Amino acid sequence: MFLTKIFNTLFKSRQVRNNYLIEFRFQGRSKREIKNFISNIDYKFNIKKYKKHRIVPHISLVGPFTTNNEKKLISDFSNIPKKYSIMRFKTDGYNTFEHSEVIHIKIKSNKNLDKLRWELVTKLKDYCKLKPFDYNENFNYHSTIAMNIPTHKFNKIKKYVFKLNQPKYENHLTRLTLLRNSKILFEYDFFLKRILNRKQARNKLILAQTKNKLKKIIKNRN
Repeated sequence: MFLTKIFNTLFKSRQVRNNYLIEFRFQGRSKREIKNFISNIDYKFNIKKYKKHRIVPHISLVGPFTTNNEKKLISDFSNIPKKYSIMRFKTDGYNTFEHSEVIHIKIKSNKNLDKLRWELVTKLKDYCKLKPFDYNENFNYHSTIAMNIPTHKFNKIKKYVFKLNQPKYENHLTRLTLLRNSKILFEYDFFLKRILNRKQARNKLILAQTKNKLKKIIKNRN
């Protein structure tokens, strides 16, 4: 009986499939302001209790998806971004996905960002189970503010945010993040031009190096 329980536990654990996501995470002032705005919305409309997990200011590029070939996924994730130079993108105010009742910040499309995302999709589709919207070439880039909330809450928040000053940020794509079950697995740093494991990605000294390179680029441009 005891051995049977152990076998069943091991069998079930092997059946659990990892969920992956490729995203960009905001940094600096825009990250702080978006986090503060999310917290304010949570408090003002009392929606924190509806959340399954904390919302990190980010832009999803591919996924969530599953695969049986993590090794190849990591290899492709490490190599594809190397072809791309540093990219800039802009936010474009608040918007909604009415069918799924999501409040989000709209992100303006960028040719290089489109190219990067589409190359990832094209490469991953052969061995990953992607979502139908991943195959949409006219992809809706966005950063979620509120989701999984009751309809009456959604309508109130929608009316509220559209009356506010619309967020206008210009950002650089500093790092591309590969998540496994909502935790950082690897990141590709466009400024340092290297792949980072979870420990390195969370290292403040390495992040400071990235930020210093970003500051130099901004200074030279001005």
